[in-house]
Amino acid sequence: MNKKVEELIKKKVEEKGFSFLGIKLGKSRGERTLEITIDSPGGVSIEDCALVSQSIEALLDENDPIKEKYLLVVSSPGTS
Repeated sequence: MNKKVEELIKKKVEEKGFSFLGIKLGKSRGERTLEITIDSPGGVSIEDCALVSQSIEALLDENDPIKEKYLLVVSSPGTS
């Protein structure tokens, strides 16, 4: 993962009012995944994850850091 793209993702997450906890490129059930972990003092809902996912999706499409097919996952250790 390009450090510049990671910084862009972090900035986008923080613009939405969440803390950026990390990014991980891996595999799950044979499929490549890009997992973004976010948090917030008040907790993070599934709707919050969807909102962040949509904003990051556009950013990733524009910068195209991963050339192969992948699944974008936005999660939180405290999803409510």
